[in-house]
Amino acid sequence: MESARERFYFANTMLCLLKAIEGQSTTVELRDEKEVSGKIIKVDGYMNITMANVTLKTRECSRSFERFFVNGRTVRYVHIPDEVDMRAAMEGYLQRSNQSAAAERVKQDIKDAAWHKMAMKEKQREHRMKKENK
Repeated sequence: MESARERFYFANTMLCLLKAIEGQSTTVELRDEKEVSGKIIKVDGYMNITMANVTLKTRECSRSFERFFVNGRTVRYVHIPDEVDMRAAMEGYLQRSNQSAAAERVKQDIKDAAWHKMAMKEKQREHRMKKENK
């Protein structure tokens, strides 16, 4: 579950583009001159990236990992795949996230209305019981 701060970052920075390409393969360049290539599994609001089927390339060698975690502070650059329309990806992600937030608000409103209705029925029942006892 994302915090309010993470949702803010997704909605107000280019981070939404990185979130939009979850599930795709790409290359992430790190500050220490390393490259990580693989499939993006998860991105959080602090640009931490979890990847799968990764190849880590350094100047000296290349190593493979089944899963790999990239700390957001170490990211220099993320290669966006050529087939991704960046504007459409960002707009699509933001629209989906706004719809899901709106859906959550509607669900909560429905729950609140149901609780209110139950409370009103309980008050009416108690009122009837008092009248009958008099």
